[in-house]
Amino acid sequence: MITTPTDHGRRQSLFSAEFRRSTLALAALPFLVAFEMLAVSTVMPRAAEELGGVALYPLVFAAPPATSILSTVLAGAWCDRHGPMRVMTAGCVVFCAALLMVGLAPSMPVLVAGRGLQGLGMGLVTVSLYVLIARLYPPRLQPRMFTVLSAAWVVPGLVGPALAGWISDTVGWRVVFWVVPLLVVPARLLLTDPTGAASAPRNDAAAPSGDSGAAARRLPVAAAIIAAVGIGALSMAGEQVSQQLTASAGGLSSGLPAGLAGWVVVMGVALLAVLATVPRLLPRRVLLSPDHVGRLILARGVLAASFVLAEVYLPLQLVARYGLSAGHAGLVLTVSSVTWFVGASVAGRDAMPEQARIPVGAAAMTIGTTITALLLLTHQPPWLAGVSWCLTGLGMGLAFTSTSILTMRRSHPTRQGLNSSTLQVAEALTQSAMLALAGVAFQVLLRGGGSSSAAPYAAMFAAAILLAALGALVGAAVRPRRRGRARRATVPS
Repeated sequence: MITTPTDHGRRQSLFSAEFRRSTLALAALPFLVAFEMLAVSTVMPRAAEELGGVALYPLVFAAPPATSILSTVLAGAWCDRHGPMRVMTAGCVVFCAALLMVGLAPSMPVLVAGRGLQGLGMGLVTVSLYVLIARLYPPRLQPRMFTVLSAAWVVPGLVGPALAGWISDTVGWRVVFWVVPLLVVPARLLLTDPTGAASAPRNDAAAPSGDSGAAARRLPVAAAIIAAVGIGALSMAGEQVSQQLTASAGGLSSGLPAGLAGWVVVMGVALLAVLATVPRLLPRRVLLSPDHVGRLILARGVLAASFVLAEVYLPLQLVARYGLSAGHAGLVLTVSSVTWFVGASVAGRDAMPEQARIPVGAAAMTIGTTITALLLLTHQPPWLAGVSWCLTGLGMGLAFTSTSILTMRRSHPTRQGLNSSTLQVAEALTQSAMLALAGVAFQVLLRGGGSSSAAPYAAMFAAAILLAALGALVGAAVRPRRRGRARRATVPS
């Protein structure tokens, strides 16, 4: 029998006695994961200098998203079969072991291996977080908990880099990786399941018709491994191509650097390998589900790609074309993190109809990114672009958080893990592929037009705007749930 939390009164809140420990734990764990992700960017130059092996530097950043693809796919099925509490425990153990490995690394290859292990832990933790929210909290509180989750991801962006830099300068970069496990362990111990709702596996007999049996739930392990290797190779090859194009002097007429063709071939093969895995990693029974979970997943993928594409090249343009320092350019992203949280809060309060949230958020992203691009490309004061970029952050917070809330709300209990993992796989695949391909296109345009050319930035913004507009169209296709169907516990999705 499937049991779910129910509302027992209007005074029930995230910090009521029955939810307080879970709320604190589920806020602390993503906070620590996000802090570690940001800290790596701050301390890694010093670590690479001490350990040597600069040639492996790109793999430090490419390994975690690649390996997280594998663990994300596995975590979805494991959550449905054995309950998310076990998956969360496994994720915390792997994550902590990886951090200790990185902190103790005697060489760059060991550090890269630890980063890959870290990605495995991150995938397990992230998927189980979503399923735990769906199972531990009543429907009325789930959107608010997703807002807390958004804050837990945003706040480290405000304090993480500075704190990590201070620790690295005062006691050494290794301490940054040793401290976090000391906080992850008590956070996991704080997480409890008093009713057993989050620990119980979901029986295939209760699954929607046509989705029971081992064949229907066979894990796409081979596809996940191929995708992980493909994403890693795509990121690595894209980095190498970009570096060679950057290092070579002259325009396109001077010829391409030697050895570039080989890396381009690697990129092509890796991209084809990733595309070949999509039908297995984004299964038809999810994408074509009657409650439009598939459309939510597609919207998540294109919106995440749009935002990260514009976010990467926005501060770069402020530095390269406006002459701002990296710190001042980063302030734009810091302020937009605040408006992201505001958008997430609107989504968490159920203040808008379900079918309007993603289109409105995506439209705000489209408008904000368009205005930002026009202001920067016409060399207007950068603070104006910072204001318009806040609209993009607001829209992303609303749309991104809404995809999480609505996916879990519409997921049958036997598919919460599957849908959670599919949602995050779509995000990882689109972001990784887009960043790798866009990086090469950017360098080609930059090499042809020179360092002061606006064309490379215009192309990146144009791609981001088109993706945001596509996200609005996909989000508009998400139909509201039927009231009668919403009341039943066996909603197929």
